Amino acid sequence: MPAAIFAFFTVLFVILGVVFRTGKGGFLIAGYNTAPLYRKKQYDEKKLFKYMSIIMFLCAACSLFAVAAFLFHKMMLLWLSVGLIVLVCVGGVIFMNTGGRVKKR
Repeated sequence: MPAAIFAFFTVLFVILGVVFRTGKGGFLIAGYNTAPLYRKKQYDEKKLFKYMSIIMFLCAACSLFAVAAFLFHKMMLLWLSVGLIVLVCVGGVIFMNTGGRVKKR
């Protein structure tokens, strides 16, 4: 049963990755969806959605370790999965917010 739950989240991450890759789903990005229009215009949406899709696909790959943890009864894989997902999310946000990568030029 826990493997099915993590498999669901893997599929959810993939679906979100596809949504962001197609250039949709801006309302799902926290902070961006509540920003006023003048602030949204400062960002290159194409780049923002591209980076968000990459983060979602990486999270999907990392969550496969959690599925494997319950299938093979290896708790270490679960901790690896959690650590990698945190690393990908935090690292991805830091990457996008430094160097003006998603700002319009």
